[in-house]
Amino acid sequence: MSDETQEDPNAPEEIDLTELEATLSESDLTEETREQILNELDQMYQQRERLIGQLQQIVAAQNENRPPHEVKHLPVEERTCPIPPQAEGHPESIEILRLWIEGEHKGLTAMLLPGVFQDPYMWGAALVEVARHIAHGWGEQFKVNPNEVLDRLADGWDNEVERENDGDQPTGTTYTGES
Repeated sequence: MSDETQEDPNAPEEIDLTELEATLSESDLTEETREQILNELDQMYQQRERLIGQLQQIVAAQNENRPPHEVKHLPVEERTCPIPPQAEGHPESIEILRLWIEGEHKGLTAMLLPGVFQDPYMWGAALVEVARHIAHGWGEQFKVNPNEVLDRLADGWDNEVERENDGDQPTGTTYTGES
């Protein structure tokens, strides 16, 4: 495994706002449309800075090795993941899954939209993508090869699927987003 940090191919490119303004001023867009675009970009960058701040707080809490039940005194906004800017800025984005640890050894509470996919196969594909995100994030934070993390996640998956529990019921509560 190399100690070199690899660049994320999915990371958004940095935008040179001065160059963008020059490009916009040379375009056939109306002044109003140009201003709207620049204002929206400015809002996105402000949101990005807020998200970076929130993520830094989350990482700081993780780096202190505090289990989730020790952060319960924090306001809920500091115990939840922020909406990614790519999702927040896209009108067709939809949150399909939210997980909460219910405290020490009490399982997970899940809020999900099970019918968002017409075939459960797609949930399987989505869970694999989630595992890849976890492997990438864990690997980056703890300087571990993401493939090793993915292998360990697969071990955990296999163990939990094979383990007998109370009628294959989840350990926490499931809400389907329906009233």
